[in-house]
Amino acid sequence: MTEPKKRKITKGSYKERFIQHFGKQIDEYISFKRSIAGLKNKTKFNYALFMSNFCLYLNEDPDTIINNRINDLSNKDIFERKNYERKIKDYIQELETKKVSVQPVLNVIGGFFKNNDDSLRIHLGNDVKYSKKRKLKKYGPTCEQVRKVLSVANCKRDEFIVVLAYHCGLTPKDISMFCIGDYPVEPWKYFINSRGKTGATWHGVSTPEGCRYLREYMVIRGGKKGEPLLMGREGPLNEVAVAEVLSILIKRADLGHIDGFTAKSFRDGRFNALRTAEVDIQIREAMMGHTSNIYHQYGTDDELAKVVINAMEKVYPLIRLTDAIEGNGGGGGDVSIMVLLQKLTDRIEAIEQEMRATKNRQNDEVSVC
Repeated sequence: MTEPKKRKITKGSYKERFIQHFGKQIDEYISFKRSIAGLKNKTKFNYALFMSNFCLYLNEDPDTIINNRINDLSNKDIFERKNYERKIKDYIQELETKKVSVQPVLNVIGGFFKNNDDSLRIHLGNDVKYSKKRKLKKYGPTCEQVRKVLSVANCKRDEFIVVLAYHCGLTPKDISMFCIGDYPVEPWKYFINSRGKTGATWHGVSTPEGCRYLREYMVIRGGKKGEPLLMGREGPLNEVAVAEVLSILIKRADLGHIDGFTAKSFRDGRFNALRTAEVDIQIREAMMGHTSNIYHQYGTDDELAKVVINAMEKVYPLIRLTDAIEGNGGGGGDVSIMVLLQKLTDRIEAIEQEMRATKNRQNDEVSVC
């Protein structure tokens, strides 16, 4: 059996610079091998890249770094125990100067120490400040763009995912955590849930469209209360599967070219609608699942439910995805009237524009004569 060919070391690469400085490759050091054991190939590459540069900056190989860290922690002098915390903070400043994204590098350096031994963890404290650079531009789609995404969905489940993402302002992780019974089957009902990422409570309201798409999906889905709501061929949809559903629909709607339009963008689109509707900032934060002190202002759940439902009634005309008028059952009736008035206003403006254009053409003809 032939041995796999070794990759050629590119001239000027981090591998060549590391070998020239330390005499051998980074993956030949015991401490580095220990730190990447069990990691995915892509993560191993990041460890090799970021740790090579960190070692070159310190002028210390991986094994030397670990031995020095052990010696520092056994020192009685508190100042000496924090040697590597200070070195890493200086390195962060170096990365900032070179405009390198700090967080991924910091994750690898921290993982290197922790994976060698949990007692070697780095504790930088809360005083470390650095720029957090976004990989992708943040984008909030318009209602018309979300309508287009909804129109290309070819199953009831995917339609409900789109409505859920936009009307509730949820990430794929939040959506994947829904169980049967979490979303009310009747419109304009207040409900709360925990966000998957932060655990913070977000405050939701069932919309007429959301209930309609949920009922249509449940005819196919079936199931009992408490079971995972969104199912695929291989079982419940997880975060990745929900994100893939939304990403595919975005591309199918010919909107994939928009920079920053991802599965999480529906959340930003809903936030923009809340701001356009001039919803109070505390209520807006509560509806988005941000950290909020809304309970200090609205003492009881009943009072909070009223203000959240009222806010949703204000924003609903801006996020409606279909033209059909539903039987809303209560507060939603005012929303339907608002939609009709808005359509009537748009129609009047179109007629006025057409009349002005006709009048201008007539004036032009008279001038020519």
